[in-house]
Amino acid sequence: MLSIALIGMGSAGSRFLRAILYREKIKGDVKLVAICDRNRERLENFYNTNIKTYQKVNDLLINGAYDIIVIATNENSHFNILKDIKKYSTKYKRILVEKLLVEKFNQVRDILSIYDENEIAVHFVERHSLILKYLLNWMQTNNLTVKRASFFWGKFRLYDHRPTIGVTSEISHPIDLILMISNIKPGTPFEILGGTYVYSDFSISGKQVLDTINVNLKIGNEILVNGSSSFLWEKRRRNVQFYLANSEGIVTYMVVLIFDKPHWDMDICRVYKVNLPYGRKRLINTWKVNSNKIISELFCVHKTSIFIDENVNEIKGLRESFTLAKLSSSAYVQEIVSSLHSHSELNLIDTPIFGEKTFNLNHYKKVDEAVKDYLTGKIRGNDFAKTDENF
Repeated sequence: MLSIALIGMGSAGSRFLRAILYREKIKGDVKLVAICDRNRERLENFYNTNIKTYQKVNDLLINGAYDIIVIATNENSHFNILKDIKKYSTKYKRILVEKLLVEKFNQVRDILSIYDENEIAVHFVERHSLILKYLLNWMQTNNLTVKRASFFWGKFRLYDHRPTIGVTSEISHPIDLILMISNIKPGTPFEILGGTYVYSDFSISGKQVLDTINVNLKIGNEILVNGSSSFLWEKRRRNVQFYLANSEGIVTYMVVLIFDKPHWDMDICRVYKVNLPYGRKRLINTWKVNSNKIISELFCVHKTSIFIDENVNEIKGLRESFTLAKLSSSAYVQEIVSSLHSHSELNLIDTPIFGEKTFNLNHYKKVDEAVKDYLTGKIRGNDFAKTDENF
């Protein structure tokens, strides 16, 4: 039995909660034993359970020993929490971190110096879509390689109640997917060829926060990447596109990935043959993850559940995972997005147009109600994901 502690009970934490409790219910090989959150009202949901509650991370670490520690807080707290875990906790077998690994790249160097590769796995959730399993198997069978990639990754976060470091956090998802599907090793040289970056006062996090990015990259000697990401888009849109070459280096296929449409975890992959006469393309493969492939109790947390399962199975020695973003891969993603952020500071456009914003804890009510329903056996999907396309 693996004991689990969960730090952070906001939007991400509530999804981790459901995935962990589902594993506990179905497999019986894990047990959520402790939760930490600064908000006492959130913790009240657990007062009549066997789960211990803490408002301070150090108290959680000092008063218990855990096999798995999940960090589901904002990026700006990750670095200190990771240092505290190393200081106060010795039993842990793995730490699971909601992306990004930390807030700043100079913090990554410190984490790399005190943690080993397999001690940390970062929750780049789209890695765990079943469509990627189908795609990667097909690419390997046909000996195909990525030559070019593009993406659009956006959602609506204007006046959102959650603190953010900016859209560089959002862009980490498509960057990670491109590195994974292209089989690019951590440490591969990359170059920022150009970009435009828009800062504004859209967030409660400050008067100058990066909300939109358009960028061109070259990774290694061959792969060109161009993409856009925005926190001011009409609704959630998560697309990645690849051009694939055969063993002779000729581009023969185009792959289109669409994530979380219409709801989280409902993904689609389309493969087109493109080297046809008269500039035509032909659809040759389609893989989908729709509601029929998702257990109702895991609605909108299906990929998070796979992330939990792969970590637990690997820790138990049942099977090795080849999709988890371990420490070196996560640090490499952080290096790229941090370089983009640094580049943005030299090439920024500032648009302070949105005015004053306030932080209202009532925004968390739906998450709390979902937690209550889950703990009392009234299983349902995550309210935010089910009803709001912005998340």
